[in-house]
Amino acid sequence: MPKVKLEVEASKELLEVGDALVSLIKSIKEHSKDGFNASDIPAVITENLQKVMNGVAGMEIIPEEYKQDHKAFAVTAGIVAARVAGVFLPEHG
Repeated sequence: MPKVKLEVEASKELLEVGDALVSLIKSIKEHSKDGFNASDIPAVITENLQKVMNGVAGMEIIPEEYKQDHKAFAVTAGIVAARVAGVFLPEHG
């Protein structure tokens, strides 16, 4: 499939929250390969604590990002949704 690279403006705080969410989902998925249990929780927290803290720190700004630039916010939401979906889709060679 032919592809093109695009440069887009994205909402910074929403993207950081999305990155933290994707990282958290990947970590949980990785630790769930043999069944997820309480002993997996410390590893998941350790692997993702900094990203989650960075994301949460800017969450109060997200409504303002939406007000300032609806288009950038929508683009960012689409990018985050695609990244989340990508965690569950098979790899392509």
